Amino acid sequence: MSNGRYIVIMADKRLFWQIYTPNGRYISQMAHKSPKPADKQIPPTLPKKEWVLFLFYTAKTFLMVYTYLIEITTERFLPMTKLKESDLYQPIQKHFHKQGYQVNGEVNDCDLTAMKEGELLIVELKLSLNVELLIQATKRQRLTDLVYIAIPKPKRTRSKRWNDVRHLVRRLELGLITVSFTTKTPKLDFVIHPEPFDRKKTMRNSKKKRAALVKEIEGRSADYNVGGSNKTKIMTAYKESCIHIACCLEAYGPMSPKNLAKRGTGDKTPSILQKNYYKWFERVKRGVYQLTDTGRKELQEYPELVSYYSQKIEENQ
Repeated sequence: MSNGRYIVIMADKRLFWQIYTPNGRYISQMAHKSPKPADKQIPPTLPKKEWVLFLFYTAKTFLMVYTYLIEITTERFLPMTKLKESDLYQPIQKHFHKQGYQVNGEVNDCDLTAMKEGELLIVELKLSLNVELLIQATKRQRLTDLVYIAIPKPKRTRSKRWNDVRHLVRRLELGLITVSFTTKTPKLDFVIHPEPFDRKKTMRNSKKKRAALVKEIEGRSADYNVGGSNKTKIMTAYKESCIHIACCLEAYGPMSPKNLAKRGTGDKTPSILQKNYYKWFERVKRGVYQLTDTGRKELQEYPELVSYYSQKIEENQ
């Protein structure tokens, strides 16, 4: 190959493309409604020295292929080599050096240290955020409050897991640096700085979740679930209320929500009957409900609760 890089464009009449960075990371996609010559479809805002590949694709089978030559060195065209922990060192070292720190690598088992005016900062480097890295970092907190962990920037930074990871790092009062290698010059992002964690503030912000948890606990008559179970039906307070209502309708026949609530089915009885989530109930006339055949059949799947509520009904008679 010459001192350039080829861009492969695959397009049909819809001219639908996806854009990727040199190491294959997906960036964005574009589509044009009206067909135009493919050589005029490259976005004018495209930084040619950064992007290397356009892929046009469509559900149709007919494709046209065009090839372009762009002034990019052959080295950038080659696939990126596998990252090593040492690859994280240089961009971080340069950053702190510019900030006036004296930076050293591998000092008494610390991956990177930075000193300025008596302030000690430690950075631990890893290719992924794991328990081992967190253990190392928390051990370094015996030496200084300013401890960072540095990892390559993840592909998905808007996921729930990434938010949970950031919360854990913040909870441990650590700092977090991500390094992006998708451009010619690696870019640093200080996601979190090490600072004291305000646990009381977090609990104040979680009052509604705590109240919902306590309400759910108080709404259960006993422990019918096995902790740690996956892909199994969970007995909730809502379902228990449905079973209680079903047992009352089975014992007393069609009833109104008001009379059911008097027998202890709870304040949510009217809502449960109206929404009828499990299809256990049906309205026989205005304000009166009865148990359906589906309800009777599915009620047999909960013998312990049926026995418990049936006994309560007999005691109240």
